[in-house]
Amino acid sequence: MVLAVDIESLRTRKLRKQVGQKTFTRGCQYFASGRVSEARRDGDDVAGIVTGSGREDYSVRIQLSSKDGTISRSECSCPYKHGICKHRVAMALAAHADPTLRQAESAGWGRILDEAEEVAAEYAGVEEAEDRLVVRLDLPLNPDDVLTARLLRTRFTKRGRGQERVLSAPVLREALTKDSDTLGLKRIDEVVAARVAGLMEEDDEDDTRLIATDGNLDLFLRTLSRVQEVYLGDTDRKLQIRLEPVRPRVRVDSLKNQGLSLKIQIIINGKRRTLDKRARVAGEPIAYWLFDGENTLLPMAGSPGIGTIVFGLSRKQARMPLREVPTFLERGLRRMRDIIRVEADPGVLPDVHSPEPLLILGEDGENLKVQLSFRYGDPVELQVMSESAPEVLRAPDGHEPLFVMRDLEHERRALDAARDAGLPVTDSPGTFLLDTPSALAFLEDHLDGLEGDWMILGRERLQRFRTKHLTPHLEGTIRSGIDHFDVNLELVVGRSHYGLDALLQLYQSKRRYLATDDGTLALLPDEWVSHHLQIAMELPQILVSGGIGRVPRYHAPVLDALIGDAPIQADDDWKRLSERLRNFAGLTDTPLPEGLRAELRGYQKHGYDWLNFLGESGFHGILADDMGLGKTVQALTWLALEYESGRAEHPTLVVCPTSVATNWINESNRFTPNLTTLKLTGPNRDKLYTQVKDTNIVVTTYALLRMDLARLQRRNWHCVILDEAQNIKNPESQTALAAKKLKARHRLALTGTPLENSLIELWSVFDFLMEGFLDEKKNFKSRYVRSGAETPEDIEGLRIKVAPFMLRRLKDDVATELPPKTEQLIKVPLMPEQQKLYDQVRALAKAKVYATIQDRGMQGSTVTILDALLKLRQVACHPDLVKLEIAADVHESGKHEIIHDLVEELVAEGHRALVFSQFTSHLKILREWLDTEGIGYYYLDGRTRNRQDLVDSFNDPDGPPLFLISLKAGGTGLNLTSADYVIHMDPWWNPAVEAQATDRAHRIGQTRPVVVYKVVAENTVEEKIIELQDKKRELFESVVEADGIGGGALTIDDIRSIFDD
Repeated sequence: MVLAVDIESLRTRKLRKQVGQKTFTRGCQYFASGRVSEARRDGDDVAGIVTGSGREDYSVRIQLSSKDGTISRSECSCPYKHGICKHRVAMALAAHADPTLRQAESAGWGRILDEAEEVAAEYAGVEEAEDRLVVRLDLPLNPDDVLTARLLRTRFTKRGRGQERVLSAPVLREALTKDSDTLGLKRIDEVVAARVAGLMEEDDEDDTRLIATDGNLDLFLRTLSRVQEVYLGDTDRKLQIRLEPVRPRVRVDSLKNQGLSLKIQIIINGKRRTLDKRARVAGEPIAYWLFDGENTLLPMAGSPGIGTIVFGLSRKQARMPLREVPTFLERGLRRMRDIIRVEADPGVLPDVHSPEPLLILGEDGENLKVQLSFRYGDPVELQVMSESAPEVLRAPDGHEPLFVMRDLEHERRALDAARDAGLPVTDSPGTFLLDTPSALAFLEDHLDGLEGDWMILGRERLQRFRTKHLTPHLEGTIRSGIDHFDVNLELVVGRSHYGLDALLQLYQSKRRYLATDDGTLALLPDEWVSHHLQIAMELPQILVSGGIGRVPRYHAPVLDALIGDAPIQADDDWKRLSERLRNFAGLTDTPLPEGLRAELRGYQKHGYDWLNFLGESGFHGILADDMGLGKTVQALTWLALEYESGRAEHPTLVVCPTSVATNWINESNRFTPNLTTLKLTGPNRDKLYTQVKDTNIVVTTYALLRMDLARLQRRNWHCVILDEAQNIKNPESQTALAAKKLKARHRLALTGTPLENSLIELWSVFDFLMEGFLDEKKNFKSRYVRSGAETPEDIEGLRIKVAPFMLRRLKDDVATELPPKTEQLIKVPLMPEQQKLYDQVRALAKAKVYATIQDRGMQGSTVTILDALLKLRQVACHPDLVKLEIAADVHESGKHEIIHDLVEELVAEGHRALVFSQFTSHLKILREWLDTEGIGYYYLDGRTRNRQDLVDSFNDPDGPPLFLISLKAGGTGLNLTSADYVIHMDPWWNPAVEAQATDRAHRIGQTRPVVVYKVVAENTVEEKIIELQDKKRELFESVVEADGIGGGALTIDDIRSIFDD
């Protein structure tokens, strides 16, 4: 087999023409694919075997021309008899490729010469007689005119040139699609130029003339740069077309009369030339070309519009007298420089001078006057004081320089700085008047910062606006009454005295200054004013009365925060109370009651001391410790002290959820066995009422509080304790109204979540504890609740007011012995059919919701919206929860696939888990699967009666691995520390409810790390619930645990945003 080589390197030019392109290509393919299996030299012939397409071998014999490499004689055994076949071509290529098969010169020089001679012979005679392209250009008379061209063909011989023959537009267009031979031109540059001309428009009156439009002018002229015979019109002046762009410039020179002259110049080959009226411009406004007036046509570099300037100033140089120079400098020169380069000798054009910005202060009545101006010139001063000032300033006659150009960019930067400093600046300097508040803000906060941009003058001449920085303080007296304090306070600034209502005036006027007795303005620290104003607004009666009045005893913390370290004259009662309020860590170390059978942790002892402080001071409060920190034992310890000391003359009533009623009895019997207890529940409780008077602690439920209110409110109680006090968070509820009717010496609220959704919940609890403490409900709402969403104006005073009466500790801070708790959010995609169902339910619900909103408005559509959200949440949990026909055939749930895996893994590894859901029907679906798998569990919901028995059995080491619990029924009051895993099958709007449920396992007594799984359906309404939980958590932490406040209750807007997304 003969090896294939690069065919392009072989001498095949004549061979290709001889056999035709098609046969040559097939022969190349045969040769390249190795089908020449044998080739040998036989005399002057080359003989061998070529394998055909059917794998049949053919005998081939050829003889090659030594002159041009063509086949001069050949034979082939193939059936093809109509000329040279592909097999012979393949053999010829093999002969060309193998020097041993032909008579080849060493180094291949012979082949190279052969090919060169072929080309030379083919084009022999071109120089002696040749048709050449002639182009005649008619240049535009003005920039709005067009360039036209005529293309002609003429024969050139050694004896000269022949007659020019027109190449008409139809002929040129025809050459675009046909062989270039139709033009009769040989030179490729001329062929290209002619073909480009075929793209040009034809003159309507003369088909020999072509019009170069803006779209093709540049391309056409660039192709002509390689054409030799280009002429100006019908003349013999040959044009030179250059491709290097030229950049025209305007030359400005001085005239003897101090005027200016303008002319156009260009630089070609390093030489500067001034253009005259012979110059032409073509291509306005896209691609500019310039004719220099002699014999050169070349492109121009520059901005749109440059052609108009070049043409205009080349026609006639502009000569302006002195009186026109300012107008040109101001209005023309800047605009001209934006389009074309402007050149002049030094001193001909004025320089741009840097200004000296001046800011001059003065007074105009009660206003501050601020004058801004720019000063130019040296030694002669030229002032810019308003927008009417020209951009070019002229000096008086006889002074140099005669003209000064303003630095508008420098001026703009200075004016921007003044504007940023609060001055009502436009785009020009001027004079501005500032009223007193604005003036003080400017002088104190911004003026010094302008010294880097402006020279400031006149500050020392100010009279009215002389200022002092003074820190106020309070002076006055406080005298104690039985349940109040009589106060007389005044605000002192330097040597000037004001009523406390001056703070209110500062707030209403949004000022932070007061006029003093010596005529100066006292600038008060904004932080001091804001702090004291915020606190004083919690004592509105004192604030409005100028600092004189009576303050209820339970507002002592606010009064103490307002006074701070001020030199107030007060009696001993106030001083003792103030000291205790300021240092809760230093509360009286009260001895523990003798009958206590518990060892209190440090924080529990502090809580007990705090409860004793409240009792001794006649206050009431909220013990808001985190879930699982022992609020019950702290309350029981204090009650034991009250009864041992003899201060308690009546029973104590504990109102709690049904789920924890028994726990109160058990805890009291365990830790305070000397206290007698009575569980006032059940259908036969009427008989128990006779025992109340002889009992220390009576336990009932919120439901029975409403039912037995008539009996309970007739009695005098030593203390009423509301456990899980969030049950009265709605101040309009029957439960809250009933609780507030009970008569007691002391009142105590226990809750780990005193604030869940809205600040009004906190108000409701405190209204039970100390009526009027947080003002009337309507006043509280008007200040802290707007449009149904919490947006407090300022809550520092509120936080200070409630802080002494609400004690909260977190497990992370005090119960350091608790094992860690890890929370993991598991996002689960819906199953395919479940996703389709979700989309269908969403579309149906959305149409119904929007129709209802349009008909009833947002407020009237709440039920419809909530129902739509409920259905979407149910689909996200499990399609079997949805009672719709479209859901009848869908039974797959991505969430349950994950939950099943979690349960199986936990059980296999010996863990125990609490499983919560807000839907009992959701728990039912899981129960059916557990029954099928044979996995043991307990179940608790609102109908469960033997709750404590289930708890005890589950906590037993032999108890089942799972406890399925309804979130609402079992989220509080249960101690389930035998579980170390918690699974929330679906999220609830309020994170506090979920946290309470989780803390059934993560509480004191837990010895193992607790892992919490929150299973959420991805890209569903459940993800929006998680987002809303974060807002609720922010609200809780801000008022109960932190220094700020934010967030708000679930509003219709919240629901709508969830639904629309």
